[in-house]
Amino acid sequence: MQCFYGRHAVSLVAGAGLLVGSACLTAVAQQSEPAGPVLAPPAKNRTAPKPAAAPPATTTTTTTAGARDETAPLLRVENVWTELRPADAPAATTEDERRREQVGRLVFSRVTIECDGAPLRAVLRELRRALGLNMIVFETRAVGGVLEPGVDGELPIDLALTDTDGFGVLEALAALAGSEATWQVNRGTVEFGPKSVLARAEARRTEVVEVGDLALVPPDFKSCGIGALGVESYNRLDSDEVLADLVRTISTHCEPTAFEPDPERRHDATALGNRQILAGNAATPTKSRTRHNPNTNAWRNLDPAIGPVYVHGRWASVQTRDLSLVLAAPDFVLRKVMGYPSPLPPREAVPDGATGEGASAKGASAKGASAAPATPPRTTAPTAR
Repeated sequence: MQCFYGRHAVSLVAGAGLLVGSACLTAVAQQSEPAGPVLAPPAKNRTAPKPAAAPPATTTTTTTAGARDETAPLLRVENVWTELRPADAPAATTEDERRREQVGRLVFSRVTIECDGAPLRAVLRELRRALGLNMIVFETRAVGGVLEPGVDGELPIDLALTDTDGFGVLEALAALAGSEATWQVNRGTVEFGPKSVLARAEARRTEVVEVGDLALVPPDFKSCGIGALGVESYNRLDSDEVLADLVRTISTHCEPTAFEPDPERRHDATALGNRQILAGNAATPTKSRTRHNPNTNAWRNLDPAIGPVYVHGRWASVQTRDLSLVLAAPDFVLRKVMGYPSPLPPREAVPDGATGEGASAKGASAKGASAAPATPPRTTAPTAR
């Protein structure tokens, strides 16, 4: 191809630069265009607004690597402590102190958790790391061809909680794991699994609760105008009957399945022995009644006129002894009757290179001066107060 610029011919070769091509096109245009004014191209609009920049992407702490996949399970667990002990505080040594410290990690934590299809096993593992718990998870498994009961570790969990303590998170996970799933603190270790496994014999303990203030019967002052002849128009309960009613309330409202009769053990239907209570004796005042050969093969007795008040269930038992209650049950039953002892806050982590006295103060300054880690942490702890 040739183009004419004046009297000189210029050849365009394939692959020539843009400057040569533009010169040829200019020459052709000058020869072909008619005489007259040349109109300049319209000026660019310099005042047009530039397109808005895209907002920065938010960072989410997940267990999956790389970009977020809509089909991949989402799991994010963060924790902030509300109270900590100094790093140089003495460590928990006794069984009671270890149990109080595990309870403290559940009480003084504020957890933000978000799960979308994550397996139960992974959720419990991330929660254990965030709170620093000693945890045992009883999952369903086959041992020697026998299927042992447990929770399904692959169960997908959909959960979103914000600023919730560890108790609330464990209760929510137990509710999602199934009607028979629960948790407990056993000898300084948090256990998660079905109630039948957590109620094993070696996990039960005995507690004695003083209930004399509940069994106190206030004095009755007769007043005129009550009844026809100034006699009480109601039936008052004595201390034994009050304790019997308390035992009935515990056995029917605090984990009722634990106080049901053991299906593998034969129980008699009644607590009466081979000698029935005399008819005339039943109408006499309670304190003057006599006990006639109580039947100890029965699984419960709630009538103090027959004998000691007790309930012997499949996983738990309770009975009266003077003005006290004696309970033998696993922790998930006892905590609904007695609650937990005073919690012990967890110790502040000792920074690297800080030893001796003042480690907690050095740790607070080291946390402020240290750089942020490459990946978002699972647990965020405030500095020492």
